[in-house]
Amino acid sequence: MNIHKKLVAHFLLINFDRFVQIYNRVLMNSASYVTKRQSINLLSALLLERTNYSLMTRYVENADNLKLAMNLLKDDRRMVNYEGFHIFKVFVANPQKSPAVLRILVQNREKLLKFLPTFLEDRKDDVQFEDEKAYLVRMIENLPTAAQAAAQQQQQGHQQQQQQRPQPNSDQQQQALNGHGGLVSDGAANGPGRLIA
Repeated sequence: MNIHKKLVAHFLLINFDRFVQIYNRVLMNSASYVTKRQSINLLSALLLERTNYSLMTRYVENADNLKLAMNLLKDDRRMVNYEGFHIFKVFVANPQKSPAVLRILVQNREKLLKFLPTFLEDRKDDVQFEDEKAYLVRMIENLPTAAQAAAQQQQQGHQQQQQQRPQPNSDQQQQALNGHGGLVSDGAANGPGRLIA
């Protein structure tokens, strides 16, 4: 996978749905610690590899994949947590979050803001990890609260309703401006306020 990166990227993209379904079900949820940890590590490497950009964008669009990554953060084994963090960070750092992924992050915003600062505190000597964790906290802080997100959705729904209303054509607009559905006032010839058909 590391030697023929373009070929692997092409294969994974063509077989994306099948690959992710089997990978998540069989390897990421394996009862074997070694299998699970190595599978998480490999997936993280695949997602962060530049040649797999299309794979990464498809993977992080899916809310089920985010749920899996979030569950890895809560695993009883510290190294599974650590490897899972590297998958979770891709979801949070993605500037083009799908609505489903954004919804989950917003719904869990407060919990994540309490959880992440103390997550794997024993890794204080790992400067890169601490920097990435601090970055994710800032990204999550910038997410809207659940109330703000609900208000935004309601406003967007109202705007969509406004846009879907049929717009009158120019004849209908002119008739509405002139009033009386086709009757036009001709104040000069017929006296003020007299209507002609």
